[in-house]
Amino acid sequence: MKRIYPLGLIIILLAQLTFSPLLGQDTKCHAYISAGCIQQEIVFCKSNEGGPYNYRDIAVLREIIKMNDLEITPLELGEQVWMNGRLTWLIIGTDGMKIKRLPESLGQLTELESLFLSENKLQALPNSIGKLKKLQNLYVDSNELKFLPESIGDLTQLENLYLNDNKLLEVPATIANCNYLHNLYLNDNYIDGVPKEVSDMPSLRNFFYQPAKQMP
Repeated sequence: MKRIYPLGLIIILLAQLTFSPLLGQDTKCHAYISAGCIQQEIVFCKSNEGGPYNYRDIAVLREIIKMNDLEITPLELGEQVWMNGRLTWLIIGTDGMKIKRLPESLGQLTELESLFLSENKLQALPNSIGKLKKLQNLYVDSNELKFLPESIGDLTQLENLYLNDNKLLEVPATIANCNYLHNLYLNDNYIDGVPKEVSDMPSLRNFFYQPAKQMP
């Protein structure tokens, strides 16, 4: 199934891949991303195992692998983009690999700009997600989230937040602190209402919310 992402994200990603000093020619994998009527095959490249990866970032990936009982190496976890030794993009779920949990150490990925976790089986996000101060894109749609941590309001650079098709019962008012948030998707949850502070955010360009779907 092709995931749909804004065209701007594709352009940003292609630019990062083009100028990344860590691009290798021997290891690469393919993923298809669609934006409107435009479909683009993007090659996510990774340098060799001996590349200059930040050891803390690698440790976080190892912990994700361990707590989800995966038998892979850190660089085999989803699709990744590294810049100057730091992980800046992480996409898990497009290749059929599903995760159920994320560690609190996720907050150590302090250079992460985009986190795509669509179509996994996550029931919660760690409180430490608020430490990802450079995060601009957070896609957690089509999971099993029941609540969001208050710390999500600490993502002051966040522009795109996709939470549709989960099991959310409410939305924290702290989301209103995300002053650069442009797109907020809350469709297909169990939410009865959205805090006025959130629905009235002046930065929002696209806000999608429908009344609560029926509880199972």
